[in-house]
Amino acid sequence: MPEIKRIEVQKGPASVLYGFNAFDGMINIITKSPEEMKGATAQFGGGAYGTISSAAVYANSYKNLALRLSYGHDQTQQWRDGSELTYRDNKFNVQTEYTLE
Repeated sequence: MPEIKRIEVQKGPASVLYGFNAFDGMINIITKSPEEMKGATAQFGGGAYGTISSAAVYANSYKNLALRLSYGHDQTQQWRDGSELTYRDNKFNVQTEYTLE
């Protein structure tokens, strides 16, 4: 979530501009550039049934090169047997940008 800049929703037939399968609508998620996110960010959360959510983002730039690394982890346990996991997901993302002069 800390990487999202804005979300655009296009409803109806105008979304056909984005492809022939987008005749009902289109959702475009725009993320922040590494320059906008410069530094490190960490998020942690938890909830019922052993729900754990965490994310870490690092972004920096040097001269014409910008880099963003992000990692996220989500998991939850079964509601019947709290010792067994039902869902575990790890996400890793790398974004690089190079500006031509």
